Amino acid sequence: MAITSNDPRNPRIIPTNGVPQITDKHTETNSQSFKAGELVYFDASGGVLVAAAGTTPVAGVAMKDATNVTSGNIAIPVQLIRPDDEVLIQVEDGSGNLEAANTTCLPGIAYDIVVSSNHHRLNSSDTTGGIFIFVEEILDANGDATYWARCRPLYSENQISAQ
Repeated sequence: MAITSNDPRNPRIIPTNGVPQITDKHTETNSQSFKAGELVYFDASGGVLVAAAGTTPVAGVAMKDATNVTSGNIAIPVQLIRPDDEVLIQVEDGSGNLEAANTTCLPGIAYDIVVSSNHHRLNSSDTTGGIFIFVEEILDANGDATYWARCRPLYSENQISAQ
């Protein structure tokens, strides 16, 4: 399945107070090809870039596709991940395979992300560059664990609070 804008498999922010905080003051950094719904961060000049595994703190989720240009860059609205928000994110085993969120992930442990073809997931095999703290698995109607995890941002990897 190809990734399209706001693909439902990408992470979702659940604001603690029920009201999302969105900023639309930052333009995309040159040559970005992220899609709406992907995790992003702000570079030193305030540009919006796609988040990658183990590199920089995450600011939020892009709400508009990047245009992949080097001039005429557009403003990208970003739903910010605040320190008290929760993030729902799919879990993979580090080799591209989705796994039930309670297979490897343990509550209170921070895990890194993995990004593949515009799809962001929690990497259950990487605790060295943790970005999100696993809280619990999301259950289906039968009470079985799904691929989805409920997480909180790790303070030091949450760009909105770590700066």
